[in-house]
Amino acid sequence: MPFSSYSFSEMALTNSWLSPSDERDAAVLLSGYASAGDEEPGTPAWGTLGLVFRPRRPEAEAGAAPDTKELFARAFAVRHGERLIPVAYRDPRLNRIWQPEEGDLGLVGYGGGRITLEDTPSKQTRIRHRVPFSGGTMEILLDPDETSITVTHSGGMAIELKGERVRVAAPTVYIESPDVILGADGRPVACVGDIVGGRTYALTTAPGAPMAPNPAPAPGTGVEWFGKILSGVTGVRAGNGGSN
Repeated sequence: MPFSSYSFSEMALTNSWLSPSDERDAAVLLSGYASAGDEEPGTPAWGTLGLVFRPRRPEAEAGAAPDTKELFARAFAVRHGERLIPVAYRDPRLNRIWQPEEGDLGLVGYGGGRITLEDTPSKQTRIRHRVPFSGGTMEILLDPDETSITVTHSGGMAIELKGERVRVAAPTVYIESPDVILGADGRPVACVGDIVGGRTYALTTAPGAPMAPNPAPAPGTGVEWFGKILSGVTGVRAGNGGSN
């Protein structure tokens, strides 16, 4: 079809809805007004492959009169015959949420959440998943420059995986597992109040000899002992989260 049969117009989107289930090629329909004053009663939303969206309705700017709908999604539409087909979109409400630096890409939601792909100083890609909520934020950050994965919560909790270290920071840490293993050999965890025991061997082989560990104690030698752990790191306890 010749390109001369098309013209272009800007639309102010005023409404959106889902099409009937039998119209599977048009999941979201949009309506609005073109810059020339024409009204489009409903047309399928066209956009980037794999991205499904439905704009919010127009709303008033903060502090403006309730009937002043100054914030709304806009579309660049192709006019063909009697139809306006929106193919490119812009919404200032989304642009205000995140201002990208050079080289950044992002997917932004109306509620403030975003997934961004950001350039790092070494020209690699850092991925950030940020979700705000009432009074704070939650974030997952994958940083190739730092070779780290970090999960943070504005309430003071954090998990960091960096190099060969895992750091957990929180007022309280619960491990809800019947089998907790520390180290490759599965060393047990001893807590304040536990009964512990062992066997102690002499550090010298003869009176007056230099201090040295006994390399091969004979069976039955050494002193067997038992005791109770009376002190440890304050503020740390092991248990099931109860009051005991």
